[in-house]
Amino acid sequence: IAAALSAVATAAAGVAVPDTAVVDLYLMMRPDERPTADGLAEELAPHLPRLAGSGDTAAVLRILHDVRAMDREGAAPEARAMAAHHLDVTEVHLAIARRDTSTALRLLPRVTGEACAVACAESRLAHLRLLRERRRWPEAVALAGLEVRLWSTEWPDPIEVEWELERAQVFEATGSLDRARASYDAVAGLWAHADAPLSG
Repeated sequence: IAAALSAVATAAAGVAVPDTAVVDLYLMMRPDERPTADGLAEELAPHLPRLAGSGDTAAVLRILHDVRAMDREGAAPEARAMAAHHLDVTEVHLAIARRDTSTALRLLPRVTGEACAVACAESRLAHLRLLRERRRWPEAVALAGLEVRLWSTEWPDPIEVEWELERAQVFEATGSLDRARASYDAVAGLWAHADAPLSG
């Protein structure tokens, strides 16, 4: 509990909290205190890419265990459908954490299409990055044409910077220089308005 309170205090002070600390805090909550299936993506999905990128399979497995518990007997059909989607999203990032790109690329189309409802930004970023690394250009260009910001918010999300940079590299590699320039300009624009310690 002390570790969880420390994580909350650190976050309140405006200091970045390690993704594993957020997962620990979430799992320390009683089941009746935890977010619903709708809230789970908001709480944990933003941390999946970094956990997977650092190879932290233990943290992703803990999230996976909790997501599986959501798909329980007696749950409403909508909740079970949401749990199934979260399960796909988390299994994708577990495959990435294990450096199993073949499995990740097999699972990713389930959660990154135009019908995506939750955790789309994280899933689409992971998908585009793997497609670019594998030089699967037709698929990468098609995915880069989608957006990651699905909700109207006052402030841009940091993942938008990563997304624009990825799609800029895809467009540049495939000769779409105008689209690449637009994405690079978007990155520069977002970075120019970053907090002073970040933008220098």
